[in-house]
Amino acid sequence: MGVHVSRIQSITLDDLGTSELLLARSVGNDNFNDIMEDKLENEMKPTSHSNMEERKSFIRGKYMARRYVVHTCADDAACLADELGQAVRSCDVFSLVQLWAEGADLCCNLPSTNRIGLGYSPSASSTCSTTPLSAITSL
Repeated sequence: MGVHVSRIQSITLDDLGTSELLLARSVGNDNFNDIMEDKLENEMKPTSHSNMEERKSFIRGKYMARRYVVHTCADDAACLADELGQAVRSCDVFSLVQLWAEGADLCCNLPSTNRIGLGYSPSASSTCSTTPLSAITSL
């Protein structure tokens, strides 16, 4: 598509937090695209001949609707939380990107019996916290 088109267009589409940006940077563009385009058929990707509306539609489908992501947890919140906890504990950045792409909240408390090691307080509630980000940035 070209930086001259996609970078300028993406400014109005991006709503990524620090944790998402760190993950994308950590895995690199090719690996990030492998996850975000796993179900994408080659003929569906815009070409240099595609018009602007086709390009915008593709970008929105890829990043906002995450239309081309393979869902390993079938949108099950408990499964996503469990997998997220495993990925953080094992420092598996690629799994973190996959789970983010599936809709996992990278800022939620992780289900774990030993939260102290990840910066959790024993009385932490189930509301969001920034602990997963601090675990990611230490990778």
